[in-house]
Amino acid sequence: MLSRVLFEDQVQRDVQRAVALVEQALRARGKIPERCSVESAAGSFCFALDAGRSENGCREIELEVIITVSHPALDPAPSTERSTGQIRVTSVVSSLPEEPEELCRYLLERNADSAMGAAFGIVDREIVLLSERSVEDLDPSEVDAILQSVERHALDYAKKLSTLFGSKKREGGCPSNGSSPKA
Repeated sequence: MLSRVLFEDQVQRDVQRAVALVEQALRARGKIPERCSVESAAGSFCFALDAGRSENGCREIELEVIITVSHPALDPAPSTERSTGQIRVTSVVSSLPEEPEELCRYLLERNADSAMGAAFGIVDREIVLLSERSVEDLDPSEVDAILQSVERHALDYAKKLSTLFGSKKREGGCPSNGSSPKA
């Protein structure tokens, strides 16, 4: 019984440390973590960050990155049995077109051959880019790398998907229901 309590305390410390590392990364980007904080499910900490803008012809694409740190015991819809907290960084890249077959094949191929440290998924007819990792032994450089990867690739792929498939990003940067994208 004592070992379970000690393990749960360690998981809580890992989650708290991950939140502090995310706040540190936000400050390094000139952001105020309290202003980036958004409402989230119990046991989760969520931050929204403007990822920037990309010009695509005459249209400007704005993206937002959502950073979520969650505790396994309090995750309302865990995708798998897990015993550690998670950090998940997501960005909506585009809306799914009416006939998505060619685009989905393209995204699956990118997932298979890309070394970007993130993967594409679909949530509520939105294409998201996501990166997820355990918070156990997480360090500041890993948080920064995850954020940079999702920010950079989300902007690049928003432009590519618009050019190649006519995909458009809908208004609002994060999955509307806060659910976990399935990669």
